[in-house]
Amino acid sequence: MPRPLKLAISCPATNKNVDMSSEKSQRSGAKKMCATLLPGWNEVPEHTIEVTKITGGITNILYKVERSDTKENALVRLYGLNTEKLIDREKEIVLFGSLGNVGFGPQLLGTFGNGRIEQFFKARPLEPSEMTEESRQEAIAQKLAELHDFQPESDNGDESASEKRRPVVFRTIEKWFQEVDQMRFSGDGAFEKNELLKKLNIKSIKSTYARVKEACDRLPSTLVFAHNDLLCGNVLLVFDEDDSPSDVRIIDYEYAGFNPRAYDIANHFCEYAGFDADFAKGYPDRDVQGNFLKAYLGAERGEEGVESAEIRDFEVDKMFTEVNVYAPLAHIYWGLWSCMQALYSSIDFNFLDYARLRFEGLKWHLQQYPTL
Repeated sequence: MPRPLKLAISCPATNKNVDMSSEKSQRSGAKKMCATLLPGWNEVPEHTIEVTKITGGITNILYKVERSDTKENALVRLYGLNTEKLIDREKEIVLFGSLGNVGFGPQLLGTFGNGRIEQFFKARPLEPSEMTEESRQEAIAQKLAELHDFQPESDNGDESASEKRRPVVFRTIEKWFQEVDQMRFSGDGAFEKNELLKKLNIKSIKSTYARVKEACDRLPSTLVFAHNDLLCGNVLLVFDEDDSPSDVRIIDYEYAGFNPRAYDIANHFCEYAGFDADFAKGYPDRDVQGNFLKAYLGAERGEEGVESAEIRDFEVDKMFTEVNVYAPLAHIYWGLWSCMQALYSSIDFNFLDYARLRFEGLKWHLQQYPTL
């Protein structure tokens, strides 16, 4: 039976914003927000609060904040500039807090105008190379199957509005095509960026999308509550008190929503290639995919042992086909996302080049898996 997830949160909050103009102001703002929102933190001198930047993210800016006297710590997430154009922050914060309440992510400790404070895990993100390890695959598959079993409900029992249960990926891609069609860069480097945008040939990508969507329509996949951004950085290896690995945790639900389960799994497989996006080298082969899919199906059905191994093999083959029909959507989605980030984001990352790599990945995938 699907597990209901009540969408309701209660935590300290302020409408004040952290000044994002420099790293110094961000660090100072992170301290002040912790002093404002976390119990007891306003009683300690600011100089005894240590701030460490956490690198690797390309949507938000993250800081670990820790008191030197008690070693209490928290993670401060500063939303990337203009990310509200890509993410519904109001919905996302409710979802994040609700998942934390049932132990499926960090606890939400406080919110402010342009960010939030979260529980800090003693953990590290996985590396792309670790995603292929069988033990890691099994653990991630188990967590993803559990997430897919959730059925978010509003506080009054209404299981979300009907539009929330339509696949997010198709609606979002079609919306972003319209926005990217209208995009024009201005300011420093505008000419070069506009030329690069033209070379991406969005019109051709749109035509390919129509073919991909038709293929997906011919092969429906179960609609689930999906993560939609399960890259290695969003899978934490959590350590216990003696520094031994104890569990994996899925984090960051900014892009979560209802989608075909094949899409969510396919997007995860694409992330095996990391930000290098060398899919010929990094995309998992049939055996590696099969290991994950078998673990996922077993977790989904709550089975142990090998009694239904033959049935599972048949199901693995079926899901393998599903996943690789839906995988091109992930390249289109993140390619368009990168185009928009190139226009809006202040994070130091070559978004237009990443868009190019994802669209090249789209071509590669259609050649490797000619199911369309």
